[in-house]
Amino acid sequence: MPAVDVHGNLHDGSGRFTPQYKMQGMSDHELGRVAAAQWADAGFSPDEAKAWDARGFLPAVASRWRDAKFTPGAADSWERAVSTPESAVRWRDEDFTPSQAEKWLNYGFTVDEADKWESLSMTPHMALQWRTARFTPEEVDAWFFYGGVRDLDEIVAQRDAGVLPENAEQLKSP
Repeated sequence: MPAVDVHGNLHDGSGRFTPQYKMQGMSDHELGRVAAAQWADAGFSPDEAKAWDARGFLPAVASRWRDAKFTPGAADSWERAVSTPESAVRWRDEDFTPSQAEKWLNYGFTVDEADKWESLSMTPHMALQWRTARFTPEEVDAWFFYGGVRDLDEIVAQRDAGVLPENAEQLKSP
């Protein structure tokens, strides 16, 4: 008597099996680049396999994205932005979109750095200017808080003159 395994494959007792895809009338060809059996071995239903395959994912890669709780569409967007599910999870957990993450990465920032700079209402371009001037987000925050000054050139001049952020208030013009 035929048995069905955990993947829904039908085993006829001869050592051969029929993948659930073929039981449902779908051929390997209908799935595209990857044989249906590979998707079944990775634990994908026929509908899931079609969705992931349509986005160009191989079963092993799709499994990693699915395990990280991404849909095929979301995984496609995130993979183009950050390339790995592990990285995508970090950016997503900090409330960045794929587009935002990609911009910050293009400017050379990590998710932790981007989060700090964005908390100061900085764009990636602005943050790069401050970082190029050798400021950390914490230092910029101190200058903004104590000095009430937000102009990069003015803050660089004061810093280079030896002024500390907590003393910058005294230098402001009345």
